[in-house]
Amino acid sequence: LLAKIRNLAFMWQLAEEIQKAVDSYKNTADEPGSLPRKAPQGYKLDVSGRSMEARENVMKFLNWARELRVPESSIFSPDDLLKLKGKMNVVNTLLAVARRAKDRSSGEKT
Repeated sequence: LLAKIRNLAFMWQLAEEIQKAVDSYKNTADEPGSLPRKAPQGYKLDVSGRSMEARENVMKFLNWARELRVPESSIFSPDDLLKLKGKMNVVNTLLAVARRAKDRSSGEKT
């Protein structure tokens, strides 16, 4: 699974699916607050794990997660994924993103 995540295609698919829930929430909530307008754009697939393009892809995903209001303490650093320095940090970020999506799809205001 980490190989799929490191390839980044999985993360983009996740972001696109979660963005659908965010968009639905924004269309029905009285005061949705500041949330991402769209899933990360302009990413490059099939890049090597330590390339500059891979780092840019990861940063786009992390910036989107911040816009989703994932707590900064739950955001992994690019090297956690690209250099496999903090595998659990990556997992924790993905779980935090999933929790935020759940909050949005259930209408919670956090």
